[in-house]
Parts: sequence; structure tokens; C-alpha cells
Amino acid sequence: MATTTPVLAAHATEETLSRHALGVSRRESVDFARSIETNLISDPVTRRLSKLSVSTDATTTTTAPAHSPSDFELLCVIGQGAFGKVIQVRYTPTGEIYAMKIVSKEYLVKKNSIANMQTERDIMTKVSHPFLISLQFAFQTTDNVFLVMQYVPGGELFHTLSKQGLLLERTACFYAAEMVLALEYLHGMGIIHRDLKPENILLDADGHVCLTDFGLSKELPEANEANTVCGTNEYMAPEMIRGNAYNHAVDWWALGALIYEMVTGYPPFRHNNRKKLLEKILQEKLKLPKWLSPDTHSILKQLLERNVEKRLGSGKSTMFQVRGVAAIKKHPFFKDIDWGLLERKRMTPPVVPSVTNSLDTSCFADSFTKMKATIESGGAVAPESPLFRRFSFTAADRLPTTNDVDA
Repeated sequence: MATTTPVLAAHATEETLSRHALGVSRRESVDFARSIETNLISDPVTRRLSKLSVSTDATTTTTAPAHSPSDFELLCVIGQGAFGKVIQVRYTPTGEIYAMKIVSKEYLVKKNSIANMQTERDIMTKVSHPFLISLQFAFQTTDNVFLVMQYVPGGELFHTLSKQGLLLERTACFYAAEMVLALEYLHGMGIIHRDLKPENILLDADGHVCLTDFGLSKELPEANEANTVCGTNEYMAPEMIRGNAYNHAVDWWALGALIYEMVTGYPPFRHNNRKKLLEKILQEKLKLPKWLSPDTHSILKQLLERNVEKRLGSGKSTMFQVRGVAAIKKHPFFKDIDWGLLERKRMTPPVVPSVTNSLDTSCFADSFTKMKATIESGGAVAPESPLFRRFSFTAADRLPTTNDVDA
């Protein structure tokens, strides 16, 4: 008789957190810790609070004065979640348009999400890549913390899928290829994203993708493994659901689920009941529509491989075998992709969003854009509190990398 995994057994007591940077998603992200050593679900509050002494001591400091809300003109709401709002803003000193994510400190304290917020901020201060969201400023008030990011006017890939139902395979291939490059960069930095899905992928004005939301990401040294169960149900890898230690290969499983959803209009495994959904991910045979090409069938089978050692993208290449991200790039599904040109954004995107100017918000849901753009006050937590120490940042402090140069 099949045994119930620790994650499924904890279904009734888990804590569900909304972690979407832009918009309200149909699928919530989950974050709760599990102790491998004891094979039990640890108390999520205790586990998160135990990390605060490390995660709140940011690795990047700012040499410039901290910013404040008065530096920005509030223009239009482009997203809302349990955490607060995302507002399109104008930076008054320069007139530049940005997206400002406003997160209530009261919410973070109540949800024991301080570590998640700090992780998101810390990772964004370090990364720089054409297909990753860029952070311009981070600051705080007594009520809120603020992440001011580049404004990406094409909206969520999820919104595009919702309107179109599904994408042509060549369109899905292009978006997937750009995600491969984004994940390759993150993994090279020792970072697992852990929440790849259409809701966390934006389209810029030219139609290139932009991966966002690092709240569930994990900085992981190459030889180490993670054990926290987190992410979004439909995109969780089997090894994570089982409560096993895992590595960057969970992102490649999620990429397979993403490609599947782009070309079919729905995730590879589906059920309204979470427990049954996770059981399907662990046990159900992958069903591939006949209309998909052989190359698409092949890459989906190899990415959605339950055996981590056999999964496309896992392992390292040797003189005898191509593995890791190199194996993904060599797959026939990507035969029309010139990876060098793609990374320099010199391949033409298959779809260009209908964006007229830098203020255009037409690609975002009316339910957001019709809301009043205001900054809410709440339960105050003093800026000098150790829970939010050294949060301020400005992009001028980030050291340039090879990805900042258009070769």
C-alpha cells in the first residue's frame, strides 16, 4: 500500500502565502519548512524566526541617502495581493517610470515572512541579467518596505495565456529559451528560483521575458541541497513534495510545467484538491496531446522526469556526456535558437505587446488599474528594528557585471 508523504500529511496544517510580485494569481505559492533529520514538518514560525539574525543582515549596503515615498509620484495600480500593492510610479528627480512594490511590515510580521522579504531584496541587489527584473531602489518607512523595480509594461505571461488560451510552439519555445538563460544565470550565482510560473514572468515592451519575484528563492552553494517545501502546487517537483533534499533541478521541472502550460493552456497535472494534485504529480502518467510536435513531446518528457538523476538539466557535463543546462540548449526543441543572439536580445520576439508609451498600463488587468493609487498605513514597526535593518539600496551601488555590457 502506498504511504503518504510528509508533505501530504501536513496538508491540513500548512501555511499558504501569496508571493506574487505583480497581480493576483489563481495559484498561491507555499512556503513551509521541513526537517529532513527528524522527517517531521517543523513549525514554520520557529523555523523562519530562527533565520532572521542571518537574513536581515543584508550583504549589500548603500552609500547614498535612503529614499522615501515623497521621491515618487504615484500613477497607477498594476498589481495587488495580500502583501499590499504594486504601483506604477514616476521618480520625480529624473522622471523615470518604475514599478513600486509596497509591502506592509505588519503583514510581514503576522505572516512570519521577514526572511522571505529580506531574501527577495538581497538577491535583487546582486543579480543583473537581461531576463531578470532589476531593482533600482529599496527603502522603508515605519509602516512599509518598498522595492522600486524597472517597469515592465507588457504585463504577465499569465495574462497573455488567459487571453489566448495557449501559445504556438515557436512562441513557447522563444519564451522558454529566455527562461533557460535566466535560470542558467541564477544557478551560476548559486540561486534556485523555486517559483517559476506564468504569473512570475513579465513581458517587456519589445516582447522579451522578465522573470520576477524572488521571495521564495534560495541562495545555495553548489555542493549543498535545500529541504524547504515551497513554490506553487502545480509547479512543485516530485522530490520537493516527497520532502527529499533537492537542488536546482526543481527549476528545470518547473520549466517543463511552464512549457506544457504554454502549449496546451493548462498545467501537466491538475486537480482542485491540493492533496490529490500533489499525488498526481508523484504518480500520474504524463499525458501529452497528439497535436504537439515530437520535439515538444521529447523535451516535456525529459524535463518532467520524476527521477532527478535522469531529468534534463540535472547533473554536470563530462568528457563523455553532455548534461546540465548544456543538454537543454542542445535539445532539438531549441534548434532554431541562437543562444548568443538571444542573450543579447538580438532575436526578434514572436509577439510584441501593444504598448504605446512608457506610461501605458493597458496590458494590466482593469481590476488593478481602476484602483486608487495610495500608500496604506498600518501597524508601525520602527525602521531601526533589527527585523528590517540595512534594507535601503540604490542601483548605483551594484557592481557592474558582464551581463551589463551589450556585447
